[in-house]
Amino acid sequence: MNRLLALSLVVLSACGTKQVAPTCSPDTCMGCCDSSGACQPGDLLAGCGLGGLACTTCDATQTCTSGACLAGTGGRGGDAGTDAGAGGGGGSTVYPGPHPAYPQLILLDGGHVLAHPHFIPISFADDDAGTVALFDDFVSKVGTSTYWTAITAEYGVGPGVSESPVHLAENAPAMIDDHQIQTWLVDKIDGGLGDGVVDPIFAMIYPPTTALTYEGETACTRVLAWHGRVNLSGAEYSYAVMPHCPPANGQSDTQLLTRGASHEFAEASTDPHFPRAFGAVDYPHGAWQILLGTENGDLCAQNHDAFYTPPDVGYLVQRTWSNAAAAAGHDPCVPAPAGEVYFAAVPVMPDIVDYTFAGDAGTMPGVHIPLGTSKTLEVQLFSDAPTTPFQVSAQAVTGSMRFSWDRTLGNNGDVFHLTVTPTTFDAASGGAFFIVFAAHSQNEYHWVPAFVH
Repeated sequence: MNRLLALSLVVLSACGTKQVAPTCSPDTCMGCCDSSGACQPGDLLAGCGLGGLACTTCDATQTCTSGACLAGTGGRGGDAGTDAGAGGGGGSTVYPGPHPAYPQLILLDGGHVLAHPHFIPISFADDDAGTVALFDDFVSKVGTSTYWTAITAEYGVGPGVSESPVHLAENAPAMIDDHQIQTWLVDKIDGGLGDGVVDPIFAMIYPPTTALTYEGETACTRVLAWHGRVNLSGAEYSYAVMPHCPPANGQSDTQLLTRGASHEFAEASTDPHFPRAFGAVDYPHGAWQILLGTENGDLCAQNHDAFYTPPDVGYLVQRTWSNAAAAAGHDPCVPAPAGEVYFAAVPVMPDIVDYTFAGDAGTMPGVHIPLGTSKTLEVQLFSDAPTTPFQVSAQAVTGSMRFSWDRTLGNNGDVFHLTVTPTTFDAASGGAFFIVFAAHSQNEYHWVPAFVH
């Protein structure tokens, strides 16, 4: 399901309207300040330093490693033999550097994917003809694109085929919820809709005059689109619902429509719900699943670069989770932007803690810190190729807590120390979630969730 989750993911924000270059300082420069007052990257022999301090010139026998002139010639990332776990600052020229494993979507027992998905676009008579034509065109292109191969092939899903669009003669209802949609769809299938189609996904769009709800939530507020299944005489069928939402967050109504559809098509193919397939995250990563969701689209929907327009599709789509990329230490949301160097900072979770969520209770890796006390965690920085130093920070998502870092600017192979002091827990989980950010700027950042109990 495509939820519009608000996590306040703003890092290194700027305000004001004056177009004047700021004075170089720790507040404005991640690298170092040269003699002219200009901010430099901070990773050069002639300008080495971090945190907006004065640049240092390294001599010929040194390297500039994580903002410091150090003996040796191991290159910008430091000596490959440096023990990154010895307290940080050493860096590594082995990419990606050591870090806790990222999540893996797991194939649940008995589950299977749609190996040959066939999309059946369905629209109502009172919908806008231009929107309907655009959606039909999107559906005709997305399943045969290189984008589709990148997001689904590793899970055993093949190219998606667009069936002939179904333009209904009836108008859409003024109001309908997901359970009523299921009943309506079963009646249509019983009447011959989709006869003979293998692995169908009934892709329904509704006009803006229809008020839709899903599990008590109003469409276009927190829910942008969703997918599910229906059963008729023992046979299971997948469907996806795409409301026609007004423009939001700088995206047009049709962009919201196609990005929502791409999300749901990917999930309906890899986790069609009869029974569940790739519909859960492996045990060590419960915090990811609780905060983000359980499917390949959910895990990437909140990223700053989640949406883009592939040339062979021509419409806005969403990047989705790749087990293979995550395991290799690359950007887990694919296709990765061209030329991207992926970087992140991952906290090491030392404990097994209790949690409650949506009426469920269990345990998961986290950190046990009683309210009002503190614990210091290791945070391992990594990137999948050389990159300039990046800034780390932390932010509470639920509850409240204080954070203190020993350092905040580093690179691949560094190990930082984060002291966490929870001050309130939220009643829903019995603990509190926080996020660790790694950022080059407010337009280029990555984040990892964690749980305190």
